[in-house]
Amino acid sequence: FEPSQGLLNLSGDKSTGNVTFVGRLEPRKGIFELCEAIPLVLQSFPDARFRMIGKPHPSPDGRGDMADHLKRRYPRIASALDFVGPVAWEELPTELAKSDLCVFPSRWENFPNVVLEAMSAGRAIVGSRFGGMSEQLDNGRCGRIVDPQKPTELADAIVELLENPNLRRELGEAARARLLSEYSPERLAPIYEAAYERAICNHANKKEAAR
Repeated sequence: FEPSQGLLNLSGDKSTGNVTFVGRLEPRKGIFELCEAIPLVLQSFPDARFRMIGKPHPSPDGRGDMADHLKRRYPRIASALDFVGPVAWEELPTELAKSDLCVFPSRWENFPNVVLEAMSAGRAIVGSRFGGMSEQLDNGRCGRIVDPQKPTELADAIVELLENPNLRRELGEAARARLLSEYSPERLAPIYEAAYERAICNHANKKEAAR
C-alpha cells in the first residue's frame, strides 16, 4: 500500500466532533450496527456528526438507496448523519481532514484498504474484530477493536476517543507508523516473492514425486 502524500501530511490534532465511516453503504459493512450505537454516543456528545463516505447500495425495501433507508429506519439520529457519497482518491485527504476518528464496524471483512488509508491519515480508528482489522491495528495497539454486534461496546469505543484528543493523536501516530513500517512495497514485495517461490517449488516437487 502506497499512501498519498496528502494523507501523510494530515495532522492528528483535530477536535471537529466528526466521526467518519468510509465504505459501501451496505449491510456487510456494519452500517446498521453503527446506527444502533449512535444514539448511545449522542447521549455523551449530542453535537457529534457521523459522516458516511461511500456509494449507497439500493435500499432493501426497494425505496430509494441505503441513505434513504437509514433515515427512515433510524429517524432519531437522522439529523446527525451526513451522507457524503463516493469521493475520488485525490479528495480523500480533504474529507479525512474533517474527522476526529474513523469507524469501520464491518460484519464481514478481509484486509480493507479503507483502514490503511485512515492509518496513513493518522486518524484514530475503531475497527471490527471480524476479518483482518485486528491484524492491521496490531491487536488494538494502534486503534480500538470491538465486536460491532454489541452496540454498547462500539459506542463506548467511539465515546472514549471523542473525549480524549491526546489518545486519538497517540493512536493515530501509532497507526501511521505501523502503516509505513509494515505495509510498504519495500516491506511486502520480498515476502510475496518468497511465498510465490515456495509455492512454485512445492508444485514442482509434487509433480516430480508423481512421476
